[in-house]
Amino acid sequence: MSVTPGFIRALDELVRTDLQGLRDTYFRWLLLSTGVVVLGVLLEGPELIWEIYGLRKSRQSSISELETPIRERRTPKWIILLSLLGWLFVSVGVAGEGAFEALVSNADGLLQTFNNTLLSDISDRASKAEITALAFESQIADANRQVAEANRIAEGEKLARVKLELRVAPRRLSPLQITELGEALKSFGGSSLSIDVTAASGFEGTNLANDILAALSKAHITTQGNQRLMDSFFGNVILKEGKNRIREANIIAKFLVKVGLSPVPVQTDSSQDDNELRIRIGSKP
Repeated sequence: MSVTPGFIRALDELVRTDLQGLRDTYFRWLLLSTGVVVLGVLLEGPELIWEIYGLRKSRQSSISELETPIRERRTPKWIILLSLLGWLFVSVGVAGEGAFEALVSNADGLLQTFNNTLLSDISDRASKAEITALAFESQIADANRQVAEANRIAEGEKLARVKLELRVAPRRLSPLQITELGEALKSFGGSSLSIDVTAASGFEGTNLANDILAALSKAHITTQGNQRLMDSFFGNVILKEGKNRIREANIIAKFLVKVGLSPVPVQTDSSQDDNELRIRIGSKP
């Protein structure tokens, strides 16, 4: 039956936890012993106060000792009892401090020894692993070369497949892209523009126009004067702008390039109408 490295690590951690728990237990008993000593000292306090008070009374009575006989002062029994308990607590506490301090020190030594043993074992394993890695270095290098060649072939096939999919797939905007365009044009809310679609683009161009309309609606931009271009033939998406609509046109152009609807630079035609802005959707190239 083979023992897995994971089992060995779990066993090591269990031993370390037990040693740490034993050390913490001894330390708590050490703190308790210190508390017992403190309690014992406090219990002996009343006797000390009684003695100080007695000395003071003796000085006061020494002046009139010839006139009045001095009565013998006896320590109350409860003070004697407290003092006895205090002495016992101090004795037990000091003994406990010495014993548990030794046990804590011993537990610290065991824990340190165990950690050193684990560190030495880990170092040995690391050395063996390094030797094994060096032995297989040439095989790993060969395998990496084979993997790199396979990846190169796979990437080429994947790129060709992606290009084919992009060429065949219809142009559409995802919900995230519609939101992105709407947010980009939000500062121009209240304005209007036009969307023209060539007849040659078919349903694919119409669907793309609807996506752009959804983005404009999010930006509170209206459309007017939209046209279906029956006798115009061009590819990609182009813009027609007046000089007062350049800022909007630049934002739309950057978006068209980002989502792959137009090449760089985006074809832009000037308009005689300074306030005109038209998005013109052509055929898919």
